Amino acid sequence: MRRWGVTYVFNINWHGDYEHNLTILEAIKEARIDTGIRAYCILTEEKVKRFGLTGSEAYVIIRKTSLPTKVSSRNLQIHADVVETSIMANFFPSEVNSELAKSLEPTNLTPNDLLVWRQGWIDARRITPLGYLGDPASFDPMTGKELIENDARNLANCIEVFIKEGYKAPKFV
Repeated sequence: MRRWGVTYVFNINWHGDYEHNLTILEAIKEARIDTGIRAYCILTEEKVKRFGLTGSEAYVIIRKTSLPTKVSSRNLQIHADVVETSIMANFFPSEVNSELAKSLEPTNLTPNDLLVWRQGWIDARRITPLGYLGDPASFDPMTGKELIENDARNLANCIEVFIKEGYKAPKFV
């Protein structure tokens, strides 16, 4: 990529798995050293804390926005939830069993349940036996479209500000 003139690489990852993200962060650090490319991972403040980072790492850009503002729910929305189902229903409608999704009850889990769920494997299966955490039944394809478009605009703005401001850019973009 460097030989092709790529100067910057920005990683944007919605996946929340801890080990998955640590692996990506390690790859970004190594790529910066091995290639000289200015590689960055754009993370929310919550993910920076969760992954044990300080926010001052040279390869991290912190974005302010994290949760979609248009989706309101009393339930935790984490996996195969109203957000993800809305997005899938808009962009990949043939991949969503709408009838089944509309029949699913909200998981109504607590933050303590989420801590157990994030341990994965058997613990996650026990807490969410059907594999979703949230309220997929409330999905709306148009909301999914708006969420992705708004997030893309916010991310593009974040990257633009960072490039224009250079290394002196505020960390919270």
